[in-house]
Amino acid sequence: MDKPSNQSGPSPLEPATAQETEKEEIAFVPLPGSGQTWPRAAALRSGRRLSGLAALLALFLTALLLCYLFPVGEIAQQLARFFTTEQPASINSASYYLSVDVPWTQITVDGQPLQQKPILAFTSPLQLLRGTHLISWQADPFREQSCTISVPPSLGDSCPTSTTQYPGGRQIQVLWLRDRLSDLSPAQQQALLAALRAAWQPAAWSTTIEPGERYIDLSQSGYIGVARPGQSLQATLQLQLMLDLSGRRASYLACQTGTPDGESGDCPIREENCLQLCALPPWQWQPSSSAGAPSSLNGWHLVALTTLSWDIVRRDGPPIALHQPLGLYSFAPEAIPLAFNITWTGSRWQAQLLTGPALSSALFIDGQQVTLDPACVDAQHGFAEFDQQAVGEVKQVHFFSSSNPAEGCLMTFKVGGQTAAFLERCGLLLAVNPPAHRLQPYWPVANVVEQALAAHLSHLAGWSWWLPLPGSPFGPQ
Repeated sequence: MDKPSNQSGPSPLEPATAQETEKEEIAFVPLPGSGQTWPRAAALRSGRRLSGLAALLALFLTALLLCYLFPVGEIAQQLARFFTTEQPASINSASYYLSVDVPWTQITVDGQPLQQKPILAFTSPLQLLRGTHLISWQADPFREQSCTISVPPSLGDSCPTSTTQYPGGRQIQVLWLRDRLSDLSPAQQQALLAALRAAWQPAAWSTTIEPGERYIDLSQSGYIGVARPGQSLQATLQLQLMLDLSGRRASYLACQTGTPDGESGDCPIREENCLQLCALPPWQWQPSSSAGAPSSLNGWHLVALTTLSWDIVRRDGPPIALHQPLGLYSFAPEAIPLAFNITWTGSRWQAQLLTGPALSSALFIDGQQVTLDPACVDAQHGFAEFDQQAVGEVKQVHFFSSSNPAEGCLMTFKVGGQTAAFLERCGLLLAVNPPAHRLQPYWPVANVVEQALAAHLSHLAGWSWWLPLPGSPFGPQ
């Protein structure tokens, strides 16, 4: 997404077409006395040099002062606003789509409430006439905010705007009305954090390990344990939120999200601090078209960084393996971005952690993946470890998972005219059929119980991953 500013870049100029013309050779002969320098002309040139040097020195000192007083990004934004004032005097109106983070936001323009919110992908844009306008917005329990915007743009405008590519390639102007975690009172911040934590329920993220099934156990030979007949084992996918409400922790090192499309960097959504949650505007929510997937989620869409691990325990005895990594080969990143759907009842927060069919798809913004399905994290990242000559022709990968991420994830794709199927289950990646085994001959092969689970998952509503993706580590370089 383009960085918010108040002016889009200039359109490229089309090169002129050169035409063949007759050329006439002209001899340049120095005239007598042409090398003579007149005293007054030399003095004038010397004065001009001194004036030019003084002007350059003044500009340099001014730039140093600005860099000392203001952040570089703010200076760039103000310069952009300054140059946007060079608009023709005939500009009497402008159109902006409003991007709100919280769906229940109430908006007023110059004190008049909007009856129909001109939110992207839903309605027509907001039309503003010539002059300066006050935009105010408020969504309970956030504080009320306001900013000013002018037509034509003015140096004193405070509303963040940007030029965004709308689906279909059309360029549109967006006015951002944001609500961040810092816009909540300390008490509401803690209440929201409690709701996010309560969205993860151990019982909903646990599964029974049947006799003969394998699971990750770093204390065992080969780091793989096997459930024996008569054992009653349970695997729980543990989740921990990586949140820092104080804002004291730097986001750069802690927010290495490692999604398959971007292995490093801060929160990939509008350069926010992902340790304090990242908001997804409703118009950027891109649900899957898979059958059975929900068409929309009417809430505040957040992305939070998490860590995932496995606990393998006996139902009637001491634990077997605690705090095991998400995957045996550590394909998954340490920080995993997961999506939440948040609603406000008028008195308290409610949070839903989106998994399986409720997520409907991994989320992408401007071609960059910003969320993951917790059931499929290791499988999706493990695809990068495949022999690229063997899977280079793969254009689409399918993932199937239930609302319980602990049950596992089925990954399938066609290669060489055959469908290869892999099962992510209890920290292991298993080859389900012969084409998969040929691709990864050293991975464990699914037994009858695990193949039956893979068949069950294949009937659920899945989502597709198209390759290559922009910035993908296994896309074309």
